[in-house]
Amino acid sequence: MKRNFLQKHYKQLLATIGLLIILFVIVFICGVMRKEMNELRIEDAEMYQYFGTQRFDYHTSLVLDHNNTVTELKVNDEVVTLDSTPFYYATEKKVLFPANMSVVFPKSGGVQYKLKYFSYADGTGLDNYLKNESLNTLVSDVFIYDGNDLYFFLEETNINFQGNTVTIPAFSYVIYNYNKELYIFNYDMQTMDYYENVSDAIASNEDYTINLSIDSLIMGDTTRLLLKNLEFLDSLE
Repeated sequence: MKRNFLQKHYKQLLATIGLLIILFVIVFICGVMRKEMNELRIEDAEMYQYFGTQRFDYHTSLVLDHNNTVTELKVNDEVVTLDSTPFYYATEKKVLFPANMSVVFPKSGGVQYKLKYFSYADGTGLDNYLKNESLNTLVSDVFIYDGNDLYFFLEETNINFQGNTVTIPAFSYVIYNYNKELYIFNYDMQTMDYYENVSDAIASNEDYTINLSIDSLIMGDTTRLLLKNLEFLDSLE
C-alpha cells in the first residue's frame, strides 16, 4: 500500500522536495546577502577613533557589524558596541561613519537627508565626497549630524562657548551632551579637548550658526530645529 502510494505520487513528491530545496537555497542566499550588507570588513587597517578623550589606534583587520540600530566592532577577538563617533583613516583624509547620520544642507533651508551606516567622507582630492556601496556624491556647504550630540564639519568652523572661540579645520567634529560636556576634536592637530560645565555652545561659519545646546540651525532670521529621528529622512542620493 505504502509502495503503491509512493509510486503513484512519485513525481509530486520529487516536485515538492525540489521546491523545498529551492526555497531553502533562496532563504540561505538572502541571509548571506543580508549579512554582507550589514557587515563591513576592513583589511590591514590603520585607523583611529576617540572614546571620550581616549584615542584608540587600530593596525589590524576590522569587522563592523550592524544589527538593527546597533553597530559592533570586532577586533582581536573582542567585541565593542559603537556609537556614532567617526573612524579616521590614519594615512588618508577619509572618515568612516559606523552609524546612520544625517547630512544637513543649510543653504537649502536646512533640509536633511539620511546617510547610511558605513558611509564615509572622502577628502583625498580637491573636493569632498560622501560615499558608500551605492553613493558617490560631491558635497559642499554641509555638515553631518548624528541626531543626538555629534556634529561633523566638512569646512572650517568656529566653536563659541563661555566667551571662548575655538576654530577647527575641516573634518573635525564636536560633541555637546546633556551633561554640559563639550568635546572638540581638531583633525589637523589630531587632538581632543574636553570642557565641563559648559552652559551654552555655538558652532558657526560665514553661512550659518548652530545652537548646539538645543540642536537648532540659524540662517539669518530663520531658526529651524534639526530632526533627530533619522528614520523619517529620505536617503542621500
